[in-house]
Amino acid sequence: MANDTLTLSLQLEGSVADATRQIRGALISAINGAFVVVANALLEDSRPYVPVLTGALQDSGRLEAVKGFLDQTDIVKVVYGSAAVNYAYRQHEEPFNHPSLGFYGAAQYLQLPYTLNRGFYAELFRFEVESRLGSALGTSLPGFGATLDG
Repeated sequence: MANDTLTLSLQLEGSVADATRQIRGALISAINGAFVVVANALLEDSRPYVPVLTGALQDSGRLEAVKGFLDQTDIVKVVYGSAAVNYAYRQHEEPFNHPSLGFYGAAQYLQLPYTLNRGFYAELFRFEVESRLGSALGTSLPGFGATLDG
């Protein structure tokens, strides 16, 4: 019993390999697309919490491309600030109170809407992935009767 293991190598060929590539590509695309939708929702939900004096910080909110899930395609992140608006991090992380200067908004202006809405974002992400994957594969996914309320 010097060697009591059996090694079996399988290689996907032909239509099985093509289908596997199609499903993998569709899944990656669906996940990346869902990230964009959720990031956009977070950006919009965060705007009312962004401190405003001149409006520059609030206006600097945007989505920026980053490398995607499982591949090198672009997805996005939510960003506030720029070279001209270099105080976004400080306003997010530090408590402030400047009512005499006309400020309104909140510290943690990205974290707060995420925390309040994380269940919705999770459902939105699931809904988007299922919808996009079903559309890409030309089928509905069994067991996923996704509906989104909100």
